[in-house]
Amino acid sequence: MFMQRGKHFSHTRTINLVVVLATVFSIYLLWISNINVIAKWVAALIALSVSSEAIMYLNQFKGYFIFYMLATRKMFLKFIDNISKKHKKFWLFFAEWGLAVGFGALAYYMFKKRIGKKTIATSLLTIFVLIYVMLPYSALALNLINIPNMNTQLAAQASSSTPATEMLTTVIYMAASIIGGLATLIYILIVYGAAHVLYTLAMFAHSVQVGAPNTKILSTQIAYVYPVIPGIDMPLIAGIIALVIVLVVHEFSHGILARIAKIRLKSIGLLMFGLIPVGAFVEPDEKEVMKKNSMVQDRILAAGISANILVTIILFVVLIPLLFVLPSFMSTRVVVTGTVAGAPAHVVPLNAQIITWNNYKVDNISDAEKAAATDKPGGVVTLGTSAGNFTLIANSTGKIGIYVEQISTPVQGSFSSGAINFAYEVVVLAFILNLLVAMVNLLPIPGFDGWRIYELEIKNKKLVTAATALILISLMISVLPIFWQY
Repeated sequence: MFMQRGKHFSHTRTINLVVVLATVFSIYLLWISNINVIAKWVAALIALSVSSEAIMYLNQFKGYFIFYMLATRKMFLKFIDNISKKHKKFWLFFAEWGLAVGFGALAYYMFKKRIGKKTIATSLLTIFVLIYVMLPYSALALNLINIPNMNTQLAAQASSSTPATEMLTTVIYMAASIIGGLATLIYILIVYGAAHVLYTLAMFAHSVQVGAPNTKILSTQIAYVYPVIPGIDMPLIAGIIALVIVLVVHEFSHGILARIAKIRLKSIGLLMFGLIPVGAFVEPDEKEVMKKNSMVQDRILAAGISANILVTIILFVVLIPLLFVLPSFMSTRVVVTGTVAGAPAHVVPLNAQIITWNNYKVDNISDAEKAAATDKPGGVVTLGTSAGNFTLIANSTGKIGIYVEQISTPVQGSFSSGAINFAYEVVVLAFILNLLVAMVNLLPIPGFDGWRIYELEIKNKKLVTAATALILISLMISVLPIFWQY
């Protein structure tokens, strides 16, 4: 339940500005610092918590613990009302399309054939485009902005894969998504990640048992679940704008389908943690919702997922031309973000810029990948870096155990390059976050849209409970490598 705190201050606006600027400054200092990643998160959470409490106290905002509700506006409720009165057939198709993308071919049976075959066919085509066309661009798009921890994870994952495994992975992803939609895909990804972490722990435990502890096994294991905080793991302003886009389109769509079903909306707004939007809400009258049949409720629940998927597709269309235009406005370099303990490259300093690799000039991440592809098992690898030259011997798999990241910055003195870079950051982050939020919301986790859909459509409650338990345990296991890597 939300509580009301605080009292009125005569200089509230001035104090609010001081709190906001102090929070931004503290987050900026953490962003540029070289302290431990976990220490950054802890410090950021403390700064944001203090900011939340101060803003809630100063403005008498409703809130709970360290979260507060930001300005509910009646004008937005009227806006939702006006939209819901137009193109009703489109909105109904829109919601059912989201259900079908979420649950794939199984949606036809899961929702008792209440979703038309044409809608199912459209959704399967959408899934194909998402997996085969759009996802391959996501890693490339992320490499052009500074998201240090996420990019390090992507680089680590890429370094351990081969063309054959990538092809097999794509086929598996595609098959799982066509059959069970994005809900099945995200479920498989998280459970697989947890299984891989457990396997790594078992291998390490075995090495300890035989008297030869192999810490290299742990250091090469990536975290399959990785938290990101604007200002710490990704650009602050662009990250906040991207989050607002994600949350607003998600919740507004819930509201539109609720109004089409003649359900009253009580309020609308953003749930904030400091300066970071962590949620949005369109609060329908729950008693009216419960009176509706399951398909009406499903449409309302799926509308947010539909909106995030549609925005992902729209942003992808915007992203493609930016990918071609951006490099001419950017200066890029490739730096070392990590090395595997005991691996040949462990002597290379962190943050050193890689200038050449096997005499190939390295200007971007693609150059580094092409150069690394020439490494042979047991062969000599030469690195020219800003910290000096290194001659290494690749291991039996042709790897030297190094993680790299592309750092991109606007051309100095150019306003247009800075503006284009900022627009690009917003588009990429919104593109990635919309897709992630759509997929994660399909999980059978209490409070998520997917969980309520499962509750409505699956009679076997023990099965839903077991699926929920498995995914929650898998999430906790998947995040463990973060703690032993830092």
